[in-house]
Amino acid sequence: MLQDIANIGLVNRSSLYISIDYKKSSYSLLPLTFFLSFIFITSVSFTLNTFSIFATADAIGKENYVFVNKWGSQGTSYSQFVNPTGIAINPANNNIYVIDSGNNRIQEFDNNGTFLAQWGSIGSGDGQFNKPTGIAVDSNTGNVFIVDSDNNRIQKFNGDGSFVLSVWNASGTNNIIKTKRSSVAVNPSGYVYHTGTSTAKVYKFSTDGSSLISWGSNGIGDNQFSLPTGITIDKTGNIFVLDSANFRIQKFDINDKFVTKWGSQGSGDGQFKNPTGIATDLAGNVYVVDAGTGEIKKFDNNGVFITKWISTNIQNGQPQSNSGIAVDTTGKVYVVDTGNNRIEVFTKANSPPVAIAGSNQTVDENTTVTLDGSKSYDPDGDTIKSFSWNQVSGIPVAFLNNYTANPSFTAPNVLNNTKLQFSLTVKDDKGAMSNNANNTVTVTVKPLQISTTTPTNSTNNEDLSQQALSTKKTTNSVAPFQKSKQCFNQQRSNSK
Repeated sequence: MLQDIANIGLVNRSSLYISIDYKKSSYSLLPLTFFLSFIFITSVSFTLNTFSIFATADAIGKENYVFVNKWGSQGTSYSQFVNPTGIAINPANNNIYVIDSGNNRIQEFDNNGTFLAQWGSIGSGDGQFNKPTGIAVDSNTGNVFIVDSDNNRIQKFNGDGSFVLSVWNASGTNNIIKTKRSSVAVNPSGYVYHTGTSTAKVYKFSTDGSSLISWGSNGIGDNQFSLPTGITIDKTGNIFVLDSANFRIQKFDINDKFVTKWGSQGSGDGQFKNPTGIATDLAGNVYVVDAGTGEIKKFDNNGVFITKWISTNIQNGQPQSNSGIAVDTTGKVYVVDTGNNRIEVFTKANSPPVAIAGSNQTVDENTTVTLDGSKSYDPDGDTIKSFSWNQVSGIPVAFLNNYTANPSFTAPNVLNNTKLQFSLTVKDDKGAMSNNANNTVTVTVKPLQISTTTPTNSTNNEDLSQQALSTKKTTNSVAPFQKSKQCFNQQRSNSK
């Protein structure tokens, strides 16, 4: 087994150290070769009995995101914005709500960016806003919660924009909700959470707006914050607070208890320069917008870095101005590009499936051979939709069930050991085809063994030839190729 000869360990979240004792075992290193084809090797060193590999693991299961859509421009008409900030998605229909802060309104779109509705105007009345900043949708009811920053309140609406309730801050004073970068989130039970950036606290409200608890203070310890500008809650109730000035994420459980934290100041994986937005997807992965680098970074539920990509505004040389972020039920990521007054949409690229043609085989002629491509897989978890086998070299054979994982054929008659090579191509249910190099298998066909006992007279010699011919006849019908082989065998016997 590979684990008997290879010692593989993580140096950090993006590097591997592999030490192989190649004298300890006679096992094939093919599994290791297949594994190493997915990593980037940076150095290799040899000793008497081992060789060691240091590699970066960036390519191991790494996800790639691609830009797919954008909409919006500066203005006051439909689908135009002035300093948009927050964004939220109704999981029931994937409709998108965008806070058009400079226009003091909410705009609603479908997931293709088509304008559907808007509500709000400047003012302090019900349904009016003064510089709204944060937004969240209750996944159970579809109700929308808006942080109405300069009016010092959170307003609650139906999904169609009808006003429901105005929720005041936790202490009744005006310095808790009044902030330029405040946020809101709703957990699966309908409780509303709000980050107070000026107080360095997280506030929890009931569904009717009653203040329940708060926690946090200014500092760098666990349960402490410095400018907490974002908050998101996954489908199981875990809470993630964007602790911006501490350049980190803090995670709390459904009972509001601290679980873990990750992040530091910088531009590396798992670091932040100016984090401004945070969101989770249905799988519990965490997405963070870093306006300081123009990147969107993705982590698993416990903070392990997964991937990152650069927003199109950076690619086009435009200002680094991303703020809000949201993920719909299909995995599309929507980013608010505040400075360019638009919404950008990204989706995970469809990785090609990996074709595995199975183990090499050695078989007798005239026997049934079955190939095995069942270990082929898709790194995205998509379904392998089709299999296609092709013969690369050797005596041509006719496949049965060529477009399945396990086609079969009859091994041809041969004079000596003969190799047949086959390749496999697979396609996933999204249309991507395999393109990996390790997709071939070799079948070695052996001739049937014929007795080589030296005859004592011509009669025995003739009997031996007839016996060989009879053996071939009972194995299969005699084709021209086989007759040639029988003549060869008879001549060889007569010459002895």
